[in-house]
Amino acid sequence: MANVFDVAEIIITITKDFIDKDIDNDKLQKLLYFAQGRQLARTGKPLFDAPVEAWARGPVVKDVYKKYSIFKDDPIQSPSRDLNSALSFGEFDALVNAIGDYFVDKESELWDMTRSPGTPWAKVYNSGETVIPEWEIKGYFQRVDIEPTPEERRKKDGATLAGRLGRTE
Repeated sequence: MANVFDVAEIIITITKDFIDKDIDNDKLQKLLYFAQGRQLARTGKPLFDAPVEAWARGPVVKDVYKKYSIFKDDPIQSPSRDLNSALSFGEFDALVNAIGDYFVDKESELWDMTRSPGTPWAKVYNSGETVIPEWEIKGYFQRVDIEPTPEERRKKDGATLAGRLGRTE
């Protein structure tokens, strides 16, 4: 299991340096949630070591949100980091595939995907609780996250994102 700040920095690096898109704090929060969900659904184990909370703005990892809140709604300015150190291959693969599958330009699309009725966020937020249980995230992603196979990814993208980033098993 990785440190959540390492995961956040890797997401920022990938979006900035390899997808060539800026990322703000709200989008970072959504991608952390999708990556955690993908990893829990795949392995039953969390990708990172911090709880995901149900805030009015959607799923949030509080400490990461606080760290990047200085940027408000502007793109996060952060130095690029080495992509080969903090995650195992399986963790890295889950992360980059979640980014590739869920990174969208329109914030409203991410808003809808994370805050729709029946999502873990909706269940917890509407109950008045704060922390979204990992079992709830895992079960939801096992039901709804139909992950493309590597072959389907190659047909769609020409290569897997992990392969394009130089990480192979």
